[in-house]
Amino acid sequence: TRFDPGQRLLPHRSAAGPAPAVRLVTFVDEHDQRELRAAEARELEARVLAGVVERLHAEDGIRYGDIAVLLRAFTEVKTYENALRRRELPYYVVKGRGFFQCQEVSDVVSLLAAVLDPEDGVALAAALRSPLFALDDDTLWHLAWPPGADRPSLPRRFRAAEDFADLPEQAAALGGVRDLLLGLRALAGRATVAELIEEACAATDFEAVCLTQFQGTRKVANVRKLIELARDWERKRFFTLRDFVRTVRRMAETEPREPEAALVAEQDDVVRLMTIHQAKGLEFRAVVVPDLGRGPKLDNRMPALDDALGVVGGPIDASGRVVTGHLGLEEHRRKELDRERAEQARLFYVACTRAEDVLVLLEGKGDARYLREEKGERHVWCHQVWDVLERARVAAFVASGAPEETLALAGGGAVRVERAARYLEPAGAGPPMPEPRVAPAGEAERAQVARVLGFAPPVPKEVVTSPTALADFRRCPRQYWYRHVVGLPERGTGGVRATRLGTAAHGVLEAVDLAAAPDGEIARLVAARPEALALRSSELDALAADLRAATAALRGEIAAGLALVGREVPFVLALPAGAPRVFLHGRLDLLARRGRVHVVRDYKYARPAAASVENYAPQLSAYQLAVRAAGAAAVEAELVFLRGGPVVQRLPPLDARREEGELVEAGVALGQALAAGAIDAFSRRPEDPGACERLGCGYVRRCWGLASLTRTASSRPSGSAAS
Repeated sequence: TRFDPGQRLLPHRSAAGPAPAVRLVTFVDEHDQRELRAAEARELEARVLAGVVERLHAEDGIRYGDIAVLLRAFTEVKTYENALRRRELPYYVVKGRGFFQCQEVSDVVSLLAAVLDPEDGVALAAALRSPLFALDDDTLWHLAWPPGADRPSLPRRFRAAEDFADLPEQAAALGGVRDLLLGLRALAGRATVAELIEEACAATDFEAVCLTQFQGTRKVANVRKLIELARDWERKRFFTLRDFVRTVRRMAETEPREPEAALVAEQDDVVRLMTIHQAKGLEFRAVVVPDLGRGPKLDNRMPALDDALGVVGGPIDASGRVVTGHLGLEEHRRKELDRERAEQARLFYVACTRAEDVLVLLEGKGDARYLREEKGERHVWCHQVWDVLERARVAAFVASGAPEETLALAGGGAVRVERAARYLEPAGAGPPMPEPRVAPAGEAERAQVARVLGFAPPVPKEVVTSPTALADFRRCPRQYWYRHVVGLPERGTGGVRATRLGTAAHGVLEAVDLAAAPDGEIARLVAARPEALALRSSELDALAADLRAATAALRGEIAAGLALVGREVPFVLALPAGAPRVFLHGRLDLLARRGRVHVVRDYKYARPAAASVENYAPQLSAYQLAVRAAGAAAVEAELVFLRGGPVVQRLPPLDARREEGELVEAGVALGQALAAGAIDAFSRRPEDPGACERLGCGYVRRCWGLASLTRTASSRPSGSAAS
């Protein structure tokens, strides 16, 4: 979809008053003051939206029922609802959602889950902490971990024999909670779900407590709607308490279109919140369109179905991220992005043409770089509006400090640009409130802050990782941090291209028929790999030649007596045996047997180097221990370097007892570092940038800084160089 000047919209009647019919509320000042997170920006926009609605009613004389707020989706509708509630503005969400995410609904369901399963400690804690029982965190902590207990357990404190002797001041109240839980569990077998909820609400005065809170009437209405839903579901079919809890929790996750309980009707004098699609064919005196700063939705589905290319995809890592490029997938995503932009253009047209007299556009989180430098996505609605108004004029207004300015359009008409700050105060607000006095913190406040700041997560009792990752940690914990925790790319290590070549080589060696594959089969398998789309033809030819040489050499070894056991053999190694604390999992590139000796081979698409055995020995040691744990009497490990022709390097004999101890020690240290969660827990090793360079680490500059590398280079004797 493309709009040209010939398709420019023209009004079919003159403006209703002297003021421009279109208003743009800009948030550039607020975003210039500090970088707002997405949630903060949404909250700010919601507060401004409430102010806009309030002034449309108070100053422009527009009925609430003639005002519509048009949203792209109901994903963040609760934020806008809360802002309207705080200003006490009447509103109605048209076929909205969010009922199952309401806190009062979640509280009741948590209580039902605790009744259903006496051992569900999470649900019990949620119910006890809710307005149903209103226990504070300290009480929950003392309940869960009483003096002399070997481990925390909240459910065991609410059994029939519990007297809460360790909490004498609260024993009576806690005894009432215990009796209610036991009574509800006895009632659950013979009462309906609706009756169970009514009994719980009556025993805890839950509705009365809700009425004292913000929007208490709405909360009570939601609880009663939940009771009616339970009755309706039970009338339609056999529906147990377990079914009810499971269904409500699933709906809380999937967010179906189930609005909160209605206190007003859509036909009343209320502001209507609806999606732009729902507004098609309707018109309103005033329309507010928020969230102009949202960018086009990207299509990241894997695999994807393309109209012309069919199914397209690419290799992904454990987190679902595409690890190598795929030209077909990139072409599909380019077309989908173009379609999304066209759909957004049509949607913006629909939103703007729903207004009869006044159209208010809220920028939201537009990119100030686009306003000032034209950097960024130009298909964002906010940026398109800036282009129509001329970015230079909008930027000049922002810099001027004026509260508002009317900008004339080149083709006729005008737009009033306003600052968001004017809508943050209620219309007709009195004198500003005095600043609150801040008293110094007392001992109780300091203790609470220290408790939070001093919290340290427990060290995991078990660590699950791969031999490669653990070898990286043993070699240098800081390298592990950059590579596996942060996921930063390495400098000077071949980068993505080397990774693609290695992935393709392993894939072909796994699939090729070693006994009967002709030379042409290797080239076909290489060309069929998805990595081939992003590699040069010369690289593919060299890769195929290297793999032909490797398979030929392996056939020769097989003819000489080497017996293959398997390729890409999965394993899990638990250390130490009997009381494991470290679990290593991975795959063996090749497992073979030479006489009575098992042989573990690991392929590397690289050339052999002096430090190769030292770098890869910890990884291969774990492989050897895994094969020994499976029953092999003798195990040898070999590295096979494929680039430029196969070169086999045999590793020294393994000291199994010593290596197992070092793996366990490293695994425990890794768990402690991960629990700390900070870079300082991952030390640098070795403690010299020159040694790190010689080991081929790609993070030397990031880890040590350029100054350290300069000093290292200047201290070398003349004629020497880092390897």
